[in-house]
Amino acid sequence: AMAAGVPPFRSYGRGTYWHALNRSRVDEKLRRQPEDVVGDMERALPAEIVMGHVEHHPEIAAALQEMEIRHLLIIRDPQDVVVSLLHWWKRHDEIDAWPFRLFRALSTDEDRLRFLIEGWKSEVVPEDWPRDVDFPDLAMRYQAYRGWWRDPACRIVRFEDLTDESQRPRVQREIAAFLRPGMPAAEVDAALERMEERADPSRSRTFRRGTPGAGRRYLTGSLGERFDEVAGALVQELGYEP
Repeated sequence: AMAAGVPPFRSYGRGTYWHALNRSRVDEKLRRQPEDVVGDMERALPAEIVMGHVEHHPEIAAALQEMEIRHLLIIRDPQDVVVSLLHWWKRHDEIDAWPFRLFRALSTDEDRLRFLIEGWKSEVVPEDWPRDVDFPDLAMRYQAYRGWWRDPACRIVRFEDLTDESQRPRVQREIAAFLRPGMPAAEVDAALERMEERADPSRSRTFRRGTPGAGRRYLTGSLGERFDEVAGALVQELGYEP
């Protein structure tokens, strides 16, 4: 994690998760609950950075506040997110969740993208599959993180700024100031240097290309129209170009 370049913070590669995909595991014993996330954070070491995908939940937010944990939320253009998901899901078939099963059952990338946009729709799944899988449409999946946007202990970071060499130094400085207010100037410069060393996408398990705007090449014709119906307002609300 880039933020691990700010002393005394360290990352040991541990993560925590609370989102629609891991709540829809086929094996019910693998479905996580908010208290699982709280437990992960309670086991974190002092100054440890814990990474993950965590939707907002009152129980989680209250626990983070009580533990005085600062958090960063990275957002990205939903148009690029849905295409990134397409490629990531195609590379990973080890996750046994109902949405993954349906995704793998579809025959074309257009159908897969439509599914990632629209979410789980009971009328298109096989008869012997569950009707009420927790995987809503793309806009609703974004809305599940909205509570963090209003949390003063959370800093919003745009993915596009992290991949833009002209913007990244500013964002790195803001992250350092957020994580450790009042850090001496000499330590700030050293931290920024370490953060830049860690800004290597090849180290990321999820990073593929990260080119801003690339998703629009896929969202054309009727698929683009469906995306606009589901998430067009969200794209504009987040300040991205539709």
